[in-house]
Amino acid sequence: MQEWLNSKHESDAEIIKGADMLFRLNRNRFYHVRATRQPQAYRTNIEYELNKFLKIRLDNMTIEEVRKMNDIVIPEAQAIIAEEEAEKIGENERISENNGENQGKSEKNGDSIEENASTDDTELPSSDSDGVAIVRKGKRMDHDFLPKEVADLWDINAKRYKEIKSTFETLKAMEDKEPCDRYEHLKILSDLDKKYRADMLTYDSYQVTRADRDRVAKARLAENASQD
Repeated sequence: MQEWLNSKHESDAEIIKGADMLFRLNRNRFYHVRATRQPQAYRTNIEYELNKFLKIRLDNMTIEEVRKMNDIVIPEAQAIIAEEEAEKIGENERISENNGENQGKSEKNGDSIEENASTDDTELPSSDSDGVAIVRKGKRMDHDFLPKEVADLWDINAKRYKEIKSTFETLKAMEDKEPCDRYEHLKILSDLDKKYRADMLTYDSYQVTRADRDRVAKARLAENASQD
């Protein structure tokens, strides 16, 4: 396939060879009949279609594997989007509740966050079925105590979430397309999904240490001193 695409294939016979290769891949008999009758008219389109299959081949994938990728990646992306939307609703509800509390209670709650932050860092349980650690929803109460490289994962994933949702919507609009047409977007979504879950797991499972708390305390003291 790659050899044919890299050649000039200007004659009818050469173009028909390309049409034959494409037919073995997509089994579209109607297209094949028309392409072999008017090879010059279909030359550019044959090149385009074969290039889509070539990308899959170069990634050592088959069409069946692309279908399986679709069956795995789409539900996983839907789960991420559903979790994010649920978290937004929960956050709005918490903001609404907090607005009804008095200032003194708010300050007390603020103090308790720092005092109880260590209890929020218990080891995450794992799923018995797949061995994947359960990812908590939402921003950690002790977020400010996290090392920068861990805390930054929250913002990185916030941007990544937008890419996941955008790519998911693109694929949703291509539901009637063949796997080879969806492959590039599925590949992007799969990569985003894996990175999102890995980074969220790192973020959720980090155990805040006494050194982390001391670092933040010293930074706050230094900031207060500079303001005096």
